[in-house]
Amino acid sequence: MDISFLITSHNEGDELKKVLDQISSFIVKNQTNDEIVVLDDYSDNPKTLEILNEAVKHPFVTIFHNRLNKDFGSHKTAGSRACKKDYIVQLDADETLAAPLLENLRDILEANPSVELYRVPRVNLLRGLTPLDAVKWGWNVSTLPEYPGIQVINWHNGDYQSRIYRNVESVKWNKKLHETVVGAAVSTDLPKEADYAIIHDKTIERQRAQNEFYNKNWSQEANMGRG
Repeated sequence: MDISFLITSHNEGDELKKVLDQISSFIVKNQTNDEIVVLDDYSDNPKTLEILNEAVKHPFVTIFHNRLNKDFGSHKTAGSRACKKDYIVQLDADETLAAPLLENLRDILEANPSVELYRVPRVNLLRGLTPLDAVKWGWNVSTLPEYPGIQVINWHNGDYQSRIYRNVESVKWNKKLHETVVGAAVSTDLPKEADYAIIHDKTIERQRAQNEFYNKNWSQEANMGRG
């Protein structure tokens, strides 16, 4: 049983390098037959292009170029179809996997052969968050002992992400924004613990810019998860 790590990318050099380093090191260390597929929305930033050119020196890394065209669901489905392994783990460029989850991932998948979709808790670390930001965007703010001194948003609200799924035609992405996976016959949630989480680590400046980008390019309905 092998895994495709599908990583979205668009001009995110530093963030992309971090997740590529994590997954590449895991594959090399464990000598697995896993692969990394970078789903790139035609990056033109020199730093990102440099990182992509360096990444493909690994035989297990491929770059799949596809236009986002304001449709994350179709974009990620296209990327999934480029994956060749049994399961897909989808990460955005500014995300990593908690180390215990990555190390135990194959055991989890092999122990549950009927499960086609795993919803994964996400730790949203937001550096530089202000009370005004929390009010403006309606975020629930807390902390976690695993990340002392860093504020976490929406952990207690249950930010679960559909990110680990069987690589079959019936399982695909849906919705243009705040996309999710549909078509799985059997799904389950991983434990709501930091050790089983996606780690989403960003600055408040990056989060503000991302929110404004969503507001500018998608409808209010889509931004509320109904588009």
